[in-house]
Amino acid sequence: MENPEENKKIQSELVVPTANFLPNENKKGENLEKKTKRAPNVPKSNVELAELCVRVAESWRDKHPNFSVDYIDYNQMLSLGNQLLQAAEENLAVTDDKKTNTISLETINKEINNSAKFLRKYIQDEYSELSDLSDYYQKYGLIKMSNGSYQFSGKNVLRLQGLNKLVDKLSEPNNPFAGRKRGLAYWQNLRDAHAIAWDDSQDLKQNKSELSQTAGDLNVEIDFLLRRFLTSVKGAFYGKNFVKARRSFGFLRENF
Repeated sequence: MENPEENKKIQSELVVPTANFLPNENKKGENLEKKTKRAPNVPKSNVELAELCVRVAESWRDKHPNFSVDYIDYNQMLSLGNQLLQAAEENLAVTDDKKTNTISLETINKEINNSAKFLRKYIQDEYSELSDLSDYYQKYGLIKMSNGSYQFSGKNVLRLQGLNKLVDKLSEPNNPFAGRKRGLAYWQNLRDAHAIAWDDSQDLKQNKSELSQTAGDLNVEIDFLLRRFLTSVKGAFYGKNFVKARRSFGFLRENF
């Protein structure tokens, strides 16, 4: 059974933290986040931690509605758990999308690299009387690589600039390569495919970074909250009653 008087005593002794529950430093200026040990009843992964937080909040609401602590209520705890669960699930979805995008971008870049040799051959055949074709290679968006060959840049942002340069050159009136198999229409389609894949890659990278930051912040906050809440439950229930109470509040596993 819950002990209301003891619960009040424990609440009065607990130090209420700032908005994020966990102060960054102690009185000696030491970083607490690095020294804090995770309770064995609290998982590390975002999804498991979120599910535990939701379960504890719902168990608190449904089985112990009169139990109270002065730093959070079950509705706030439930909200935090759902926020982390949403961020974690969105993060996993973005990770899958990023893998798909990476494969797509790699496939497009392989085709660009392969087709560059045909572009070089067009230039070599058209200007066969010249011994130095470097100016023409560069006019068509190619750059000199470390091995002396001419290719589109390996960096996607610079590669796109080179492809734009190529398409502009092929679009000029009477361009000798525009009507070829790998001429203007071909390179326009390949340039557009690369531009879309590269733009998607940048968006996914930004989204993943933001979601990872959000999930990470919530993980730290909820981890400390649940460990503190477990301590409050332990203070309100004694001896053998604590194990039963802990499970009744939703802490079902001994270790994660």
